[in-house]
Amino acid sequence: ISLGLVGSEMCIRDSIKNASELYRKAMEIDEEIGDIWGQISTLNNLGLLYMDDKDFSKATEYLEKALMLANQNNLLQGQAMSNSNLGSVYTQQEKYTEALTLYKLSLKLVKENGVTIMIPYLQQEIGQVLLFMNQWDEAEYYLNQSLQNNLKFGRKEDVAWCNLRLSQLYEKKKDWLKAQNFGEQGISVSKKMGYIRLTSDLASQLVNIYKQLNKNALAFEMLELHVQLKDSLYNEENTRALLYQDFQYNFDKKALQDSLVNANLIATKQSEIKRQKLTTYYLLGSLFLTLVFSAILFNRYRLTQKQKLLIQIEKEKSDAANDKLQEIDQSKSRFF
Repeated sequence: ISLGLVGSEMCIRDSIKNASELYRKAMEIDEEIGDIWGQISTLNNLGLLYMDDKDFSKATEYLEKALMLANQNNLLQGQAMSNSNLGSVYTQQEKYTEALTLYKLSLKLVKENGVTIMIPYLQQEIGQVLLFMNQWDEAEYYLNQSLQNNLKFGRKEDVAWCNLRLSQLYEKKKDWLKAQNFGEQGISVSKKMGYIRLTSDLASQLVNIYKQLNKNALAFEMLELHVQLKDSLYNEENTRALLYQDFQYNFDKKALQDSLVNANLIATKQSEIKRQKLTTYYLLGSLFLTLVFSAILFNRYRLTQKQKLLIQIEKEKSDAANDKLQEIDQSKSRFF
């Protein structure tokens, strides 16, 4: 399992610490293997994580690091992603002018470089910010553009989100029928695809619209659906928190086992190196002793040979003296 992916799945309020730890582990791996895109992606995930936790200072810190890394390596998609996520941080802080500037910069980058996959998302974010700024006509343009592109790409969830934003736009304009139309289109797609949180938001949106249109039975039905889904989300998030606590335990357990295995391997290797050193010392010692012993034997051999030669010389001298004495004795015998 990718640590970055698991971190993304753990981004719920009670799992902020666990998710951030997994992202940091993923970051260490990305840095170790030199995966620049992986680092940019992980830094963006950390930024979004802290944004969800309302820690906007940390969120900005991580996202600016990601943007700097993308700029240094001329990764235009990384630049667009980092700028758009910084735009989300500014949106959360209601700094709409700054957010709009970053979203439009990101849209320009992806259009110039043919990264069509990001265009509908950025159009939707721009439309949302313009909606918050009460620039309704421009917001309508961007939201409709995003809706059409998402329909073309078959992105059901984003289609439902665009319908929600357009419903909110027409609610502001007090165009209740259009608000109802987009709200109903959105909840139809969302319910069919099983998007619980989005369906809950759309149901809440339709409650007020039905009230304005005096459709009280439908308003009550949507209110019941909204409450039911909110309870479901609460239970689901508690279950996910428990599941990921279990994952964290198993992950740490596996990491500990790996550490112990590595420690055993290191100890075995060190023992092998020590044994090899002892063997080397033994062989060198044996060779030294052999050389010393050979030198002693050679010296003894030379001494023995020298002694034999001296004995041979002395014997030859003795034999020569004896021969000389015999000659003298023989001469004396002849004289007398």
